[in-house]
Amino acid sequence: MRKSVLRSASIDWIANLGCSHALTLNPNRDVTEEKLKKMFRAFCLEVDRYCFGRKTVHKLAPDDRFLAFAFTEHLNSNPHIHAVCRLDGWLPAALSLDDQAAFAACWKKITRGPGSLWFEGCFDTAGWIEYITKEFYRPDHQYILSTGFHPH
Repeated sequence: MRKSVLRSASIDWIANLGCSHALTLNPNRDVTEEKLKKMFRAFCLEVDRYCFGRKTVHKLAPDDRFLAFAFTEHLNSNPHIHAVCRLDGWLPAALSLDDQAAFAACWKKITRGPGSLWFEGCFDTAGWIEYITKEFYRPDHQYILSTGFHPH
């Protein structure tokens, strides 16, 4: 299968997940791809804890947890993650400034201070997904699906 067809199918599949927001998570320091993935995993857990509480989060079914589809980028110069996530309909209310601040605090905790987090509503989900998959053709390019971190 040609990579362009595979990328197009991936964009369509991700667009149908019901994602409502775009995120950029930057550790603002050099880290390996493996470390960046571990940071993202920890971020997903912290977001679940923020929404459901520390004691109940491990009892949640994977489908009830934070859903994000992410790609690493610029691993040799400015490693960061671009993601789309489902917050509308998952959070009990519309994403507030307090929620955004809490998510940013989760990322800062995981990066031990220097990290930055950027939010944007996905008004053009397919366009954002096309943007975050721009390095799809890189031989070592991989996606990260937040539900892959949880036992089934």
